Parts: sequence; structure tokens; C-alpha cells
Amino acid sequence: MICAGVSAIGQTTIGSIQELAGVEPDYSLEDGNIRCVVEYSDDDEQSKVIAALMASTRIGCLQLEDSYGKKFVTVNDVFHGDTKINISRDY
Repeated sequence: MICAGVSAIGQTTIGSIQELAGVEPDYSLEDGNIRCVVEYSDDDEQSKVIAALMASTRIGCLQLEDSYGKKFVTVNDVFHGDTKINISRDY
């Protein structure tokens, strides 16, 4: 059930970035891990949409982590310089 929840959140985010922001993220969906990297453009509106979607994904996965514990869901924020560009989920 937890894996299905994380998968649904991650796949919805990837599809939303594609449809709503018009951006093709670099992503992978593997057993136990979802990885999504998005390059922010100079388009402020597009960047706001991407940032909101990624933040929403993070919040949803953190809520699962809080509910079920780090044994089942671990949220890893990965930074590049001062900018968060990748959020991966281990479950």
C-alpha cells in the first residue's frame, strides 16, 4: 500500500510537470526508488509551476514518511549548489 501511494504521487508529479509546465523531466521509476530532476528555465511562470509541483510531491511523501516511519518511506532531498533540483524517494 505504501509503495502504491509513493508511486502514485511520483507518477502524478512527472505527468503534471510534462502537461502543466510543458517540460520533460529527467526521471527514473525503479523498484524502491523514484528520481526526478528538473532543469528550471528562465520562464518565471514555468519555474513557479515546477517548483509548486515538486514541493507538493515532497510534502505528500513526507506525510507518508511521518505516518508510516522511515523504515518504510525515506525522503531524500538532493541539492546542487544552493538549489534543490532533485527529490528522490526510497521506499
